[in-house]
Amino acid sequence: MNHDPASLLVCHPRAPLLDAIGRRCAEAGFRAAAVGGFVRDLLLGIISQDIDIVVEGDAIFCAKLLAARLGGAVVKTSRFGTAVVMVGGTRLDLAMARTESYSRPGALPEVSPGTLADDLWRRDFTVNAIALDIGPGYFGRLIDEVGGRKDLTARTIRILHAGSFSDDPTRMLRAVRLAHRLRFSFADPTAARLREAVCNRNWLTVGSHRLGREVRLLFRENDLPGLFRSLDRWGMFRPIFATVPTAAKLDALARIDEAVASLALLGHRCDRTAVAALIIGGRAGFWLQCESGLETPDRLRAVSGALASPGAGDRLHVMLADIPPAMLAYLWIMCQNEEERFRLQSALAGISRPRPSMGGRASFDSLSSEPHKEDN
Repeated sequence: MNHDPASLLVCHPRAPLLDAIGRRCAEAGFRAAAVGGFVRDLLLGIISQDIDIVVEGDAIFCAKLLAARLGGAVVKTSRFGTAVVMVGGTRLDLAMARTESYSRPGALPEVSPGTLADDLWRRDFTVNAIALDIGPGYFGRLIDEVGGRKDLTARTIRILHAGSFSDDPTRMLRAVRLAHRLRFSFADPTAARLREAVCNRNWLTVGSHRLGREVRLLFRENDLPGLFRSLDRWGMFRPIFATVPTAAKLDALARIDEAVASLALLGHRCDRTAVAALIIGGRAGFWLQCESGLETPDRLRAVSGALASPGAGDRLHVMLADIPPAMLAYLWIMCQNEEERFRLQSALAGISRPRPSMGGRASFDSLSSEPHKEDN
């Protein structure tokens, strides 16, 4: 944390791209700065693959300009003045510097053009409200209006406004997710506001689509058992998922990556998020935009029974022929002993590619998860 931000930025593998972005925007008359999770991670010594850019002015125009000049493509725009540009394998999230106001708790914000300082003050946490100028002559200059670098040094999550969790209750989930990932603690006022928001169940003021988007980001984290323990300690896991994070479920979550890797060696690609949904149960499938179908519990019980039967070889092979890969991983994790796992592996040996098809909004292995780009 004592490193010079300009030196860190110059040494970043995306420095040439950032320099080009800053220069192209300046040539068009716009000021641009890197912000959010990219800057936070840079100051923590973490290399982020995606880049968040704030533009004082028309971000969508700049996105089209950058796509044309840098050989990229604009893949998404929104009514909030944001755009996503892909340049090579790098995702650029451009946003118009703006102010926000909320007509009621949980409502989508009313957006107006603003300055870079305005944009930093409307963000979720101080550690996500640090910017680095990328314009010519100022490349790498730190812009810290809210004391974010001090909180980074103290490893603290702090909201910028007393009503932050009321204005946008998805920040409740984001706060726990970020604190767990970075191993940060909450500032005292922020912890008190979060406890109050949990008691009031502020998330009920947010539409299911927006809340679901934040829930899906939870499932992208590496340490799911630890993260869900944190959510449960804060009183959010049980009401949101309508189930209990038992020790058995948390232990199963810890074995997802091993199961996915083992099945990959047998030619079966599994979505770890979908496997987690099966393990958690409750409303996990709803939030992750997948439906198991009414037959899933019965089907899992039938296959589990066959795995426990030494004479079920051919029958087991048939039962597994069209089963979705996520359910294969679930069964792999739930095998009671090595004998059952050997039967499962043997039955899968002649099945080269299962066809995941379960109906509903999405199958367990085709979950969509559009990220919410306020912080990463």
